[in-house]
Amino acid sequence: MGIDIISMDEPSLGLLVGRKVLFHSEDFFIKIINKAISGIENLSSIHVCGRISPHLRDILLKTNVKILDHEFTTIEENFEIFQKKHFADTDKYLALGTVNSKFLYNDEWEIKDYIEDINYLEKYIRKVALQYGKENIIIKPDCGFLPLRDSFGEKAGYEIATRKIKNMVLALNKIRH
Repeated sequence: MGIDIISMDEPSLGLLVGRKVLFHSEDFFIKIINKAISGIENLSSIHVCGRISPHLRDILLKTNVKILDHEFTTIEENFEIFQKKHFADTDKYLALGTVNSKFLYNDEWEIKDYIEDINYLEKYIRKVALQYGKENIIIKPDCGFLPLRDSFGEKAGYEIATRKIKNMVLALNKIRH
């Protein structure tokens, strides 16, 4: 079908696994995640919303999921959770949010004020490539863009989302060339 990546969105796992694992064992979470992705022939991905604890990181690294996808622009603490060594001897990748998708309408701002600057994004991408190794990362938006529609309406939310993605791609292309 031409599908290279199938991603599972898991909005509650970050709440269930912190310093302790609530309700189930670590093995239960590994087993259930592996079962959920078992039919995926190409790259599997899991997006876990929110702050990632070291314990959750370790659980996710033990799963068969190939891409660990998390928020970074809105939750900077996640930068401290992963290190380059976590990806050194694995076939896993880290998908890093590079543009913010969660903010509220500010009547003093124009649409351009919600869009990350290309130079800022270029520096941000270079920083994460250096921190985690460019061979280990995938660049993408932080989360879904539905909050933009909810805050700005359909037309303005769509414009903000497309301009954010465009700048993200332009910044990435500057780095590649």
